[in-house]
Amino acid sequence: MKNLVYIVLGLCILFFLSMLFKGCGGSENQKFLIDFEEFIEEIEKNHESYDESDWDKGDDDLQNFVDKKNEFRLSSSENSEIESLLTKYEEMKSSFNTGPLEVNIYVDNSYSMNGYLTDKEGDFIEVVSSIVQTGDIQNVYSFNKDVESFEGTGDDYVKKLLKCDNNTENSNESDLNHVFKSVIDSVTDNSIGIMIGDGIYSVSGPVKASLKASKAQTSKKLLDRLNEDNDFETVVIKLEVGFDGTYYPFNYAKERNDIPWKDNRPYYIWVFGRSKVVKKYLKDLNIQDLKGYQNHARFFAAVGSDLPYSIMEVKTLPGTFRNDREFGEMWHTVIQSEADRTENGGRFSLAVAVDLGKLPLSKSYKNDKNKYSATNGYHIDSIGVIEESMYDNVLKSSKARFNNESFSPTHIVYLGSNQLNKGTVSVSIINKVPSWISSSSNEDDTELDKNTTFGFKYLMDGISKSYTDMNGEEYVKFNIEIK
Repeated sequence: MKNLVYIVLGLCILFFLSMLFKGCGGSENQKFLIDFEEFIEEIEKNHESYDESDWDKGDDDLQNFVDKKNEFRLSSSENSEIESLLTKYEEMKSSFNTGPLEVNIYVDNSYSMNGYLTDKEGDFIEVVSSIVQTGDIQNVYSFNKDVESFEGTGDDYVKKLLKCDNNTENSNESDLNHVFKSVIDSVTDNSIGIMIGDGIYSVSGPVKASLKASKAQTSKKLLDRLNEDNDFETVVIKLEVGFDGTYYPFNYAKERNDIPWKDNRPYYIWVFGRSKVVKKYLKDLNIQDLKGYQNHARFFAAVGSDLPYSIMEVKTLPGTFRNDREFGEMWHTVIQSEADRTENGGRFSLAVAVDLGKLPLSKSYKNDKNKYSATNGYHIDSIGVIEESMYDNVLKSSKARFNNESFSPTHIVYLGSNQLNKGTVSVSIINKVPSWISSSSNEDDTELDKNTTFGFKYLMDGISKSYTDMNGEEYVKFNIEIK
C-alpha cells in the first residue's frame, strides 16, 4: 500500500512538472508569436515608403525570426500562423517596385538663366550634368512660358548648355505655375519630376497682390495632386553659384532697368515624387555634395501618431513616477507621479524615447526643440540624439526595451514643467517653413544681392500651404498620460 502511495505521488509530481514546462513553453511560444506579429504590423504600416535598404534590413530581421522559430516546439496552429505572417511579408515585398527609375527634368531656359551658363566656373552646368546622369531613364524639357521636350540624351542637353544655346522665342518670360503643373503631372509610381530654375515669379500689376495670386495658384495645383495621392513629397534645394550676365528685375518690362551682374546668385532644384522614390533618388544624387549647395527642405504628408515611442526612466530628472505597463510593452502612461521635493522647487520632468528614423526631415529639424510643442503646461526642455553614453543614466528596466527588433529609438524628447500637471500631454513635431526660406526671399530686386530671390517666400508658402491644408499643422503627434 505504501509503495502504491509513492507511485501515485510520483506520477502526480511528474504530471505537475510536465504541465509546468508545457505552460512555460506555451508562454514563450506566445511571446515569440506576438513579437513576430508586431514586426509584420510595423512593416505593414510603413512599407509603402520603403526603399531597397529598408527591405534589406527587413529581410535580415525576418531571417532572425525564422532562425529563432526552431528553438520552440510549436503546435500546428502556431506553425500555420507563422506561415500566414511569412506570406504577408512576401506579398508586401513583392509590391515594392524595383523597376527602372524615370527622371523627368525641367530646366528654365528664360533669359534670366543665361548668366549661370556664361559664368567661367561652370558650376551650374556641372550640377545639371549630375542630375541628367542620375536615374535609369532621363527625359529633359526646357521651360519658360511653355514647356518644350528636348530631343536627345541628357549628355546632349549638357552640350547644348555649354554652347549657351538654350533660349527660344518665348525666353523673355517664364510661367512657373504652368510648368509646375507639368512637372507634378509627370510623376508616376516609379518616376520623379525635377524642376531647375531661379524660382522667380513673373508678375504684372501690384507686386504683393500678384505674388499672393501666384502663391494661391501654386497651392491649388499641388493640393489637387495631394487629394489624389497623399504619398507625394516635395523637396526644394537651394544652391548659390557664379552668375556672369544680365539680371532682369521684376519691373524690367516697364522700366528697362536691367542689371549687369558678376557674382554669386541663388537658384533652386525642386524634386517631386512618391516618398520611397524620392528617398532613393536623393540618396543616389547626394544633394549635399552638389556644387553650391546651401540648404534644403522637405514637404510630405503627415504621419499622424503612427510611430513607436516609450517613456524612459532617467535617474537625474526631477520628480518620480511608476510605469503601469508590463515589461515588454511600450510605456505611454505613468502612475503615482510626484513632483520633485528638493531645491528644484516642485518641477516634474519626463524623457520620451521616440523613433524618428522614418520621418523624412533634416537632422537639424529633428534636433531643434523649437520645432516641437507640448500641451497641458509642459514645454520641451531639449531634444537629444540617442547615443550609447545616454544609457548611463537610464534604469535597467527602461534600457532593456530599446534597440531590439521592434523598437530602436533615434531621439529623446525631454519634457518639463514647473509643477506636476496630471492628465494627457500631447507632443507634436510641428510643420514650420524653415527660416532659411524667408531669409532667401525679397519683394524688390531692383537693388540686387547674391543671396535672395524675388518672391521666393510666396512660392514656397504656396507649396507649404498645400501640405498644411491636407494634413494640418503637425507632422506627427503622440500622447503621454500622467496619473
